Amino acid sequence: MTGPNGKVALVKAVDELAEQTVEDLLHEFWRRLKDGGTHHSNPDQVAFWDMLLAFELADPLSNGAEFDVSDRAWLAVGMICERFAIGSLADVQTEIMAARDLAFVGDWLTAEDQRLAKVNLLAFFCEVYGASYGATDGSNAAHGRAEWKKLPLFALFAKAVFVIMVSSAVVEALFSRSVYCTLYGTMNRVRMYCALLITNVCVWLYL
Repeated sequence: MTGPNGKVALVKAVDELAEQTVEDLLHEFWRRLKDGGTHHSNPDQVAFWDMLLAFELADPLSNGAEFDVSDRAWLAVGMICERFAIGSLADVQTEIMAARDLAFVGDWLTAEDQRLAKVNLLAFFCEVYGASYGATDGSNAAHGRAEWKKLPLFALFAKAVFVIMVSSAVVEALFSRSVYCTLYGTMNRVRMYCALLITNVCVWLYL
């Protein structure tokens, strides 16, 4: 493939391959995000996407005052409560909603508190609960704010969210695409890896 026309055709072929790869990858990405599987340990088929929705609730300012928590998000919260022995789902739900009331109703948070929650959520929790929250020697008694310290289950839920390590659906989707490459020969591998390189950049820009 030589000459100007050949270069145009090559560019067009690479663009088409990259576009198709992006479409396939995004489809695979969303499928993996929302697939809760069929294992008996997860009877409600809580998916990675549901967990992300639950993680949002660790931020009392997330999604605005009128946000309605989905049933799927509550199922994921229940799974977190069970795995970390935090307490009953009903009790944790109550405190999550109480924390959102503190965030949006009245003047319990200053403008600086709201800014801190957006830029460093862990620092926000240190501010409202005290840096030594949970200490049994009384060292945290003079720190934090009383209205927030009345919500111990919310603090435990947020702590669980902070330490949960999750695998990346993007990485898994890319891995499955790489496996596909190995099945179809060297030239297809080279072409697909080039497309994956382009795709990786495109996907992250898109998301």
